[in-house]
This record gives sequence, C-alpha cells and structure tokens, in this order.
Amino acid sequence: MYTKILFLLIVILNVNISFASLPDSIVIHDYTWGDIKSSQYKYLIINKGNKFQIFQSYKHIRYRKEIESSKTIKKGSISIENVVNLMNALFDTNYTTLQTKNFGYDDQWKNLHLEELFSQLKKKKNNWSKDQEIFVKQQLLIDSNYTQALRRVINREGIYYISKHGGAEFKVVFYFKNQKIQVNADDHPLGMPWSINNKKSYNPKISKLFAEILPKNESFNKNKFNSFEYLPMWLAESIYNDVCLNKIKELAPYEFINEINELKDSFDIVNMVEWNYGGRYIWNNNQTFKITLKNQQMLPGIFLQFMVQRQKNTIYSRDSLLAESYEIVQRVQTIKFLVDFLSENSSRKLDIYYFDNNSINDYNIDGFNKNPEEWARFEKYNTDIKFRQLYCGCNLRLDNSYLINSIFFELTDEFGNPSIWILLPDNVPVLYHFSGERVYNYTYKDFGTSGVSVQHACQKFDNNGKLIK
Repeated sequence: MYTKILFLLIVILNVNISFASLPDSIVIHDYTWGDIKSSQYKYLIINKGNKFQIFQSYKHIRYRKEIESSKTIKKGSISIENVVNLMNALFDTNYTTLQTKNFGYDDQWKNLHLEELFSQLKKKKNNWSKDQEIFVKQQLLIDSNYTQALRRVINREGIYYISKHGGAEFKVVFYFKNQKIQVNADDHPLGMPWSINNKKSYNPKISKLFAEILPKNESFNKNKFNSFEYLPMWLAESIYNDVCLNKIKELAPYEFINEINELKDSFDIVNMVEWNYGGRYIWNNNQTFKITLKNQQMLPGIFLQFMVQRQKNTIYSRDSLLAESYEIVQRVQTIKFLVDFLSENSSRKLDIYYFDNNSINDYNIDGFNKNPEEWARFEKYNTDIKFRQLYCGCNLRLDNSYLINSIFFELTDEFGNPSIWILLPDNVPVLYHFSGERVYNYTYKDFGTSGVSVQHACQKFDNNGKLIK
C-alpha cells in the first residue's frame, strides 16, 4: 500500500499541468457517421483515487438496423499515469504549430527509411529509369518536402472538400472541482489540430494517448488517432505526387534519348514527357511518350504530337512518322477555315497526333465509329436517341478500314477550350467532341449540346467552316 501511494505522489509531483488535482471525471463523445453506417458512443470516466474507471453510458449504431442502449456498462480502467500523461500533452505549449521534428523525422530517420519508402513508391509505376530513381530518393531526403507533406496530409492543405470528412466528431470534457476543459479533435487525420479550450495543438502524443484510452468499438476514431504507422508512407506519397510526379514524367523519355534524337534531322523537339493518362488520346497499359515536334513546314500554331509506345528496351520505330508526317501535316493545313482561325490569334493551337505508325489509332476509331455489332445492338434493343452515342459513336457508320487513313487532331482556342477532330480520308473535317461553351466560331447551342463537360458534336464542316447538314 505504501509503495502504491509513493508511486502516485512521484507521478503527480513530476507533471507540468497547472491544476491542483487530476479531473474528477472525463466525458468522451465518440461519433462517426457514414452513408449506411453510423455510431455514437458516450463514455464516462470516473476518478477512483488510484485509477480511473471507464463506463460506456450510451451507444447507438445504425447499420441497416438500429441498436440503441443507454445502459451504463463498465469498460475497464485507465491508469493514473495515462491521465497525467494526457494532461501534460494537452497543455504542452511547444506544439502550437505543425513541425516535422515533433514526429521524429530527422535526417537519421530519413536515411534509415529511404529504401523502404522508395520500394513502396516504386509500385506506383512499372518502368523506372535510373535518373528517375535517383531524383525521387533525393526528394525523400529533403526536410522542406516533409514539412509541405505534413501540411498536405495532416491539415489537408491544397485539398478542397465539398463536405466534411465522413461525419467524424470527437469531443472530450474534463471536469474539475472548479472548472472544466473541453478538447475537440479536428476531422483531419490524427485529429489534428487538437482544440483545447479553443487553443490549437499539434502534439502527436495527444492522438496516441486518446487511442490508448478509447475502448475498442465501431467508431473509426480510435484507429484514426493511432494511424502513425501509416504516416511515413502518406508523407512519401505526398512528396511523390506533389514534388516528383511531373519531374519523373520529364525524365522518363531520356531513357530512349538516342532513339528520340533520330527525329532531329526533320524536327525540332519542343517537349517530351511520359504520358500515362488514358481517355482522350490512348487507352493502353504500355508506357507511352508524348513528343512534341515542330518544323518549318508547319504553319504557326500547328504542332505534331508523336505518341510512341515502349517496346521492351526501345520505343516504336520512327520510320513511319518520318515517311508520312509531311503529307499528314499538309492535309491538315489545307483546312482553310482552321488555318485562318489560327492566324487570327497566336494563342490558338492545333495539335496533329501520330500514334506509333498511324495518324489515328484503333481506340479513337472505336469511339468515333463503333462497329457493326454494336450498331445492330442499338437497333435491336434501343429506340432512345440518348443511347446512340454509346453504341454508334458519331453514327456515320463508316468502314474501319476506311477510317484508318483519317487524321486525329486537337484544336485549342485562346481560352484553353479543347476540341477533338477527325479529318476523314476525303479531307472532310468532323468535329468529334469538345469542351466549353464554344468551338471555332460556333456555340454549343449550334450543336444542340449542354455547354458543360465533354460534348459530342459529331458535325461535318466544309472547307470554309460552314456546317454540312
């Protein structure tokens, strides 16, 4: 008995809180809400002198059915030491700002964990060059990158939500004889910044101690506060996305710089980058590079975009591009109304695309034209016009072997509005789809579209820019 009292006195005498005694009681409100699942818990923690006893005084769970309980249930105990540590953490004034050092991510830690962090990031893409690997590892050692990443991950800076995170709420009230203290968790990861009587704290110990105190339940707050094991990887991913991603896309083509330099006799290489998006131009799993080319045969505002795929340890042959590019460019430059449109404003741009060995690819032919099987499916099962785009593309119903000689190009106006065009083999331009409220000299109303998002116009033009009915 004497030993226990002595230990308690030592603990209390060594704390830095400004209270004459520990709280008489603590009330915890632990709530989370979701679309089909929610949980509400209320805990009462009573000071019993040598320990704190925790009781669950309310529970309500909704998961397809409701369970409600107001019966007080004993849920265990909390040591005096844990409560003392929590009070110290809450009122430690050294954590008013978010700082890397408070999480232990110093230079020694970075060097020790560098290979582990990079091995996880390496899974994000299939092909890595030596230059890319060196660059990413360098960024994982820079302290300012971790500072920025902490703000991104902990404070969600730069990320904008339409609504709050999943309906999380965590509120704690400490009751003393003559006062009370209220502590609130933010809905950000780890509950930071904590609000203690309206003063902010970024002390990681607060999150860890609340995770220890909370009984296991259906709420995700306990796991949220204790997710420090995932934090290094979250930070590494933030550094990768915010600092590394654009640069490694720029570095990627240099693995094949000798092959790309073969184009220099015919073109100036304006830009080159790894293109790992699918949707508008390509849809494949192969590493693809977008190489922007320009030469004296191209009028101002016109560029050639070479979309070339990786072929094991090289890239697709450049022979077809070199042999066909002159004719392709000249065909596009005979579209009088578009050439005139470009000449009126130097901010306008026209990009001619070339995919490995052709000026249109199977993916875009399929979207634009579909195929006889899908046409038949539309005729058999659908009479609603809104399904026509799905099964019939632009509903021109041309032979794909004919369309393979078309040219795919993109027009961008001075406001950044893009439009995708197909130049048919007979040199009739077709506006495939566009974004924004206007394209060329027409508004979305001229095409009967909505004016928002991607709009499929599927409209033929004559050489003077008039709509072909």
